[in-house]
Amino acid sequence: MEEETAVADWSALPEDIIITVMGCLSVLGDLVRSGAVCSTWRDAYATFRRLHLPSTTAQPPWLLYACDAHGPAAAALYCPATGNSLRVPLPTALLDGRPVIGASQGWLVTVDEVPNLHLVNPLTGATAALPPITTLHNIERFTSRKGKTRYRVYDDMGYSEASIVYSPEKARERVYHQVVLSRSPAEGSACVALLLHRPDGDVSFARVGDERWTPVAYPGQDCSTGCRHAIYDDADGLFYTLHYDGSVYAIDVPRAASASSPPATREVMRSVTNADNGSKYLVRVPCSGDLLQVWRFVDYDDGDEVEEDEDAEDLPLSTKHLQIFKVDGGEQKLVEASAASLEDHVLFLGHGFSACFPAEHFPALKPGCAYLADDHEQVSMRKHCRRDIGRWDMKRGQMERLSGEDNVAAPSQPWLNWPSPVWITPTFY
Repeated sequence: MEEETAVADWSALPEDIIITVMGCLSVLGDLVRSGAVCSTWRDAYATFRRLHLPSTTAQPPWLLYACDAHGPAAAALYCPATGNSLRVPLPTALLDGRPVIGASQGWLVTVDEVPNLHLVNPLTGATAALPPITTLHNIERFTSRKGKTRYRVYDDMGYSEASIVYSPEKARERVYHQVVLSRSPAEGSACVALLLHRPDGDVSFARVGDERWTPVAYPGQDCSTGCRHAIYDDADGLFYTLHYDGSVYAIDVPRAASASSPPATREVMRSVTNADNGSKYLVRVPCSGDLLQVWRFVDYDDGDEVEEDEDAEDLPLSTKHLQIFKVDGGEQKLVEASAASLEDHVLFLGHGFSACFPAEHFPALKPGCAYLADDHEQVSMRKHCRRDIGRWDMKRGQMERLSGEDNVAAPSQPWLNWPSPVWITPTFY
C-alpha cells in the first residue's frame, strides 16, 4: 500500500509568519497577489496594510497609468524591472479624468473639479486633502459677468496686476506644477507639502491638516518665483528648489506644526543661465551625496514640421538630449558629469518626480540609464499626443523602449494619452 504524501497546508500558517513572509517579497506584484491565496492570507494581507508595515526589500519606482482595459475605477502599475503590470483598484472619483501632477513619498497628487489638491495612496486607497486653491497668496476666486466661477492669478504679493484668468477646468490643469512631501501623509501634520505653482513657479507650503498655504520668501525677496523642480532630502531634512536659471535654494520648514517662524531659506547655487528651456530636475546621488542638475531637452519627432494650419499641440514631442551637471556649491559652478560617472547608477525622471539609485540595488534595471516619463511643461495641453516615455541610454545618448514591454512606447496605446503616466515608489504607508 502506497504511503500518502503529506501536503503542506499553507493556510494554516500563523498570521505573524505570513506577515513576515509578505515583508520579504521582493516584487510588489507578488505581495499584492499574496492576499488572493486564501482567506487566511487575505486577512494577513489586510493586517499588513492596516499596520503600515514596510517591505524589507527596496522597490524601484513604478509607472502608474490609467487605461480603458481597467476602466475608470482602477489604475495600473508598470514595473520597468520585470515588464509586468499590476492592476490596482481605486474609487472612480480619485482618478477618472483628474490631472495627476506627480507623486511623492508613494502618494499620488491629483486635482479635483473645484480645483483643489488631493493626495492618494494607490495601494491602500487612503486619501488626504491639502488647503484650497483660494488660500494661495496670489489667487482670487470671483464670479464673471455671466455668472461663471473664475480664478484670477496675480503676478505679485501686492495684488496689483493679474497675469491671467482661468476657468475651473483650466485652473486644475495649469495652476499646479509640482508637490513634494517631506514624509507620508499618514503621519498627519508631520507631513509638509511644498507646492510649485502659477504664475511662474512660485513656492508655498502647508502641513497636512492646515487650512491655508503659506508663501515661501527667498533672501531679499517678498516671495519666490521661477522654480522648475523641487526635492526633499531625508538626510538633512531640507527642501531644495531648482530655478530656470540654474540657481538652487535650500528651504528649512519649521518641524513643529505650531511653529510661527517662517521657513529659513538660503542660496546654494547662483544663477548660471538665462535660458528657460526644457525640463530641469534636481537629483541627490546616494552614497556620494552629490547634488545633480539634469536638463532635459525635447523637440518634435524627426520629420515633423508644423504647418501654418496645423496645431503644434497635436504633434508629439520626444526627448532629444540630457545634460547632467554636478552642483559645486563651494566654487559656485556647474560641472558637467560624464556618462561614465553614472554608469553604476539608474535615474528616474518625470512629471514631479526624480530619483537616483545604485544599479546594484536593482539588477534587472539597465545601469547608466535614465528611465523617463513625460514631463513637457504643457503636458496638460497635449492630451492626445503620444507620451514621451522610455529609457535613455546616457552613454549612447539615445532613447530605448522600456525593457520587457514593447507596447509601453507604442503610439497606439490609449493609456499614453491622459492622464499622463507618472513614476511612483509604491508604499503601504
